[in-house]
Amino acid sequence: IYVYHCSRERYWSINFSDYCYCRPHCTWAVKKQFIANGSMLAFVCLVYIANFYFKQRSISMDYPFIRNHLNDLLAPISILAYSGILLNILKINSISSPAITLCICALCGIVWEYFSPLLNPQSVTDYIDLLCYFCGGFGYCAIINVVVRK
Repeated sequence: IYVYHCSRERYWSINFSDYCYCRPHCTWAVKKQFIANGSMLAFVCLVYIANFYFKQRSISMDYPFIRNHLNDLLAPISILAYSGILLNILKINSISSPAITLCICALCGIVWEYFSPLLNPQSVTDYIDLLCYFCGGFGYCAIINVVVRK
C-alpha cells in the first residue's frame, strides 16, 4: 500500500497496487469514482427496497435466492460504495484492490455469519451467504476498476 501526495493536483491518494493513479486528470478520476460509487449505492438501495416489498408477497417463496440471499449479495457492494464515497470526498481513490476487497468481505462474513448468531439466536450461519459476500465484493471491485481504467 502506497500513500503519496499528488503535488500537481494537491491531494493525498492511496495506491493499493503498482498502477499509479497520479495522472494529470487525477481529480477527474476521483470524480468518476464518486459518481460510480453514488450510482452503485443508489442502485443497491433501490434493489433492497424492492426486495423488502417482494419478501412480503406470497410469491417470494418461489424464488429462494431472491428471498434469502439477494441482500447478502448487495451488502458488501453497499459497504464498499459508501466507503468509496467517503474516500472520494477526501479526494482519495476508492478501494479497487482485490486483496483489500477480499479482506473486507472476509471481515463482513466473520461478523455477520459467526458473531451475529451469538447475539441473535434466530440468526443462522449459511455458507451460501459467505459466497454472496465475496461475489458482491468482487463485483464492486470489477466495476470500480472499469471506471478507473477508462
